[in-house]
Amino acid sequence: MNSSATSIDVAAAEDHLMRFLSVEGVTGQEAAIAAAVSDALQKAGVPASAIRFDEVNKRIPVPTETGNLIVDLPGTRPGPRLLFSTHLDTVPLCAGAKPRREGDRIVSDGTTALGGDNRTGCAILVVLAETLLKHNLPHPPITLLFTVREESGLHGARELDPADLGGAVMCINVDGQDPNDLIVGAVGQENWDVEIRGKASHAGVAPERGISATLVGAVALAEAKREGREARRPGHEQCRDLRRQGGQGRGRRNERRDRLRFHQGRGKKSDIGLRHGDREGIRKRVSEGTQRGEGS
Repeated sequence: MNSSATSIDVAAAEDHLMRFLSVEGVTGQEAAIAAAVSDALQKAGVPASAIRFDEVNKRIPVPTETGNLIVDLPGTRPGPRLLFSTHLDTVPLCAGAKPRREGDRIVSDGTTALGGDNRTGCAILVVLAETLLKHNLPHPPITLLFTVREESGLHGARELDPADLGGAVMCINVDGQDPNDLIVGAVGQENWDVEIRGKASHAGVAPERGISATLVGAVALAEAKREGREARRPGHEQCRDLRRQGGQGRGRRNERRDRLRFHQGRGKKSDIGLRHGDREGIRKRVSEGTQRGEGS
């Protein structure tokens, strides 16, 4: 075992984790866990003056007990500031969690979820500060960030003022499964609403004078895919949430959209204005795309 491994107090790290797992703090109700983390940091030697809270809770559009917890560790050697981040909250299923040891595992008592996401991250950041201070290890300036309301929409991170991070040049976010994995990129999500207004024309007399809202939407989706704005995985394609006049996409947050429906107006006058050939071409392409999706 090398010297860097022996410098970690494993028993203390497990004690921190057990303590944090037992503190309730579901998303939006992070005051108690923030206080527990702050207390652990001070006991590890971090001065109270280095621990602060921002005011994102005043900007988050849903009730939130407290702001993000931010810790500034001065550097003991020159170098650019580094940022280590995690989040304080758990999903509601973890309310009232009672962690216990079972062999070499930490589990819940079975009545709730455990809350390892992300009390593990909280423990890791506390152990980081504790180890640096205990062993007087040289390090550049470091900022520790514990965000709120991650589980309900990344609100703490979204409303964060970058100026509060002290000019950090790199961030290591602790919110994964395998400690051996270093993830440098991930699929994200953007929500957007689009309304497309076509130009009405007489469907039987002069359909070519109209502008099809459906076709404009189809072109927009094709352009987004071609420009790489759609997440890609082998054998999968993703449709983002599309809500507009004449079409709608449906799906839940953090879920690949499994349905996209276009509406065509009926009657002699329509803002769609598709000619028969256009309709047949679209049907053919939709059918081909469906067959490719089923065969992948």
